[in-house]
Formats: sequence, structure tokens, C-alpha cells
Amino acid sequence: MEKLVIFIAFFDNLSQQPIISPLAAAFGASPLLIGLIVGTYSLGSILGNVYSLYICRKLGLRTTIYLSFMLVSVVLVSYALIQTSEQLLIVRILHGAAAGIGVPCIFSLVSQARQQGRKMSEVGQIIGLAAITGPPLAGVVSSRWGSSTVFVGLALLFAFGALLIPTLPQQNPPKKPEINIKAVLIDNGLHIAYASAFSLMFSTGMLGFWFPLQLLALGYPLSSTGMLFGLFGVTAICVMGIARTYGIKTPVHYVCLGFVSICLGLSVFTISSNLWYMGVAMILYGFGFGLVFPAMNIVLINSTSITNRTSAYAIFHSFFSLAVFLAPLLGGMIYTRFNPLLLVLFVIGMSFLVFLKIGLSRRVLDIISKERGDPVS
Repeated sequence: MEKLVIFIAFFDNLSQQPIISPLAAAFGASPLLIGLIVGTYSLGSILGNVYSLYICRKLGLRTTIYLSFMLVSVVLVSYALIQTSEQLLIVRILHGAAAGIGVPCIFSLVSQARQQGRKMSEVGQIIGLAAITGPPLAGVVSSRWGSSTVFVGLALLFAFGALLIPTLPQQNPPKKPEINIKAVLIDNGLHIAYASAFSLMFSTGMLGFWFPLQLLALGYPLSSTGMLFGLFGVTAICVMGIARTYGIKTPVHYVCLGFVSICLGLSVFTISSNLWYMGVAMILYGFGFGLVFPAMNIVLINSTSITNRTSAYAIFHSFFSLAVFLAPLLGGMIYTRFNPLLLVLFVIGMSFLVFLKIGLSRRVLDIISKERGDPVS
């Protein structure tokens, strides 16, 4: 049941990638407003990430996840009632906030397992499966029956997911999470995780904004967007399957190699509009994503203990959300001037400077390359 809960949590946002930009455009939104609508989900998610610390401290991990799922279900229904781009903007904020409450708690609960490298690769595979099935399914359903059908279906899926929350394991040991933001902001190992999260999701957010609009401008159907995002998901899930089998002993190396592959994929996007080349670019991007995602989570886990991990994950996912908010917003601002993917390459380059700076500390690398022996939940 734990795997199904994780799948549902990420299926929601991933399935909307092919349809939010066209939906906003259908309401007459400008490129800048489209970027704001796409990214506002993540702005709301930042608020949810922060408040999840306080809610979790009072209610516990499982109850907080249950609350998040029920709120998301209610908000998803409201998408079907939207009539203007301004209303879509407001609903996106509420949607992000509701989802942001639960995600840090889910990761905090999962991170208590032994063999964390394999566990995080497994989580990545589940998210990859959501990426494989979500965008293509949403694209097809939206093309045939309209986007409202997608949102109502997602609402029912989250209501079902809420019924599964009581089957999740309790936190072990049953300690209340510490709220120590300063400690998790100054740790060098966590800086690597935060920089990786920001860069990875900045690239994903920009791709989610730019790619559907680019394909529509080139005359390709909406279903092509979903299928190419699915190709990315297939590649990522295969890579994470290999990582799950063999484990990840030096996560920083995996992070660096993954970002190199991502940069290669983005470079292919900038030089060709051929659908086959775009498929190659998605494979390169998926390969890099499949390396970076589990590795950066392992860096975070190995740099924290159970009591401060929820705080670290709240900051970690705030960087996720900030990146996904800024990417389409900046993309909308520069969309008509130059290729937004060039900005992504610049952001990833800045992250490599962070890696190089911290990499000079041998002690930090030793710490984040060793699995912690936290109890099993």
C-alpha cells in the first residue's frame, strides 16, 4: 500500500504536465501568465512544505498525509468549475499548498527503511511509473473528453488513496520531528541535496512549460507531448531499476553524471525540432533524471537523522517547489526572446560550482557516501 500511496501522490502533478499550459492558453492567457499559472502550483507547495512541519508535529506523519490527500481531492474537483485564467491561477495555488503538506511526510516515513540506496531507487521507480502513465493518459483523456474529466478522475483517485493511509506504518521510533531550520540550512552535505533538487526540478519545470507549447507551435498533436514525456519516464524507471539492483555507494558521483546527461538532452532540444531527435533528447534527460533523483535523496538521508529529517525534507521540497515555480515564470518572460532551455543549462552550471566547492571537503564526501543505520519503520 505504501507504494500505491507514493504513486498517487506523484501521479497527480505529473499527469497535468501536458494539459495545464494548453488549458491556460485556451482561457486566453499570455505566455507570461501561462508560466505563472504553471508555476503557481509550486509556490503554493512551498507554503505547504513549511506548514507541514508544524502540522506533522501535532498530528503525526500518517494523519498529515491523510489530511493532504483529502484536501487535494477537494481542490481537484474545483478545476472542472473554472471559467477564467484568474480562477485557474487561484486553484493552482490551493492545489500546490494541499499537495505540499503531505510530500515531505511521505519521504520522511519512507526514508526509515534499511538499504536506503535501494529504497530511494524504488521510490524513484514508482515516480517514474507515474511519469510513464500519467502524461500519456492525461493527454489522451483530455483530447477525447476534455481536461475536466482528467481532474475529476484524479480527485477520485486521491479520495481512494486517502483510504489507504491508515495502512501505512507508524513512524519508528515514535519521536516528534524536530523543527530546526537553521541546522538543516547550514549543513554542507544538505547543500548538495538542495542544489541538486533545485536544478533538477528547474529543468523539469521549464520542460513542462516549454515543451507542450513548442510541440503545438510545430503542429504536433497534444498526444505527442504525453508520449514523449512517457518516454522520459520509461528511461528513468529503467535506470533507477539498475540503481536499485546494484545500490548507490557514491551518490555525489551519480548526481554529477546524471546532470551531464541532462545537459546533453537539453542541448539536443535546442538544436533540433525533429520528433525523433526529441525522443533521443527525452531518453538522455530520463537517463540523467534516473541517476540524480535517488542519489540526491541518499545524500539528504545520510546527512540527517530521523529527528531532523522531516525538517530537511521540508526545505528540500521547498527548493523543488521554488524551482518549478521560477522555471515557467522565467520561461514565460523570455519565451519570445530566446530558448528558455539555455537558462536551464546556466542554472545546472551554477550547481556544479556548488558541488566543486563542497567536494573539496573530504569529510563531507565520506559522510554522505555512507548509509545511516536508522531503524526500520
